[in-house]
Amino acid sequence: MRTAFSGPRVRVSGIPSEEYRRQLAKEEKARLAAKKEELGEEGMRESGERLAAAIASAVDPPAEVLESFPLADTESIRFLPLTSYNYTSELQPEGFDLRSMPYRYSPLRQKNGKNTPHMK
Repeated sequence: MRTAFSGPRVRVSGIPSEEYRRQLAKEEKARLAAKKEELGEEGMRESGERLAAAIASAVDPPAEVLESFPLADTESIRFLPLTSYNYTSELQPEGFDLRSMPYRYSPLRQKNGKNTPHMK
């Protein structure tokens, strides 16, 4: 596992635009309307009954089964070292200066009174 995650990586975070969010919501509303029409009243009723039966048949495992699994000691967890860089970091990754990138990432920016990731 260490081999798979030992090479250099870049993480890019972004947020879909408000216009894209509205487009996705419109497409989902249309998809649901088409599915409802495809199923019809009888199909919707049958689907509802199948869902209700599945929920009713859900059974939690007995306590003795849950208690039979050993719990690991949290002191045994080995955390891997992690170094984080951004364009404001004094130390930059070797061969990849983030300050030269055309985009700036502010980890938290106020939007509607909430902290949100933001790409400039």
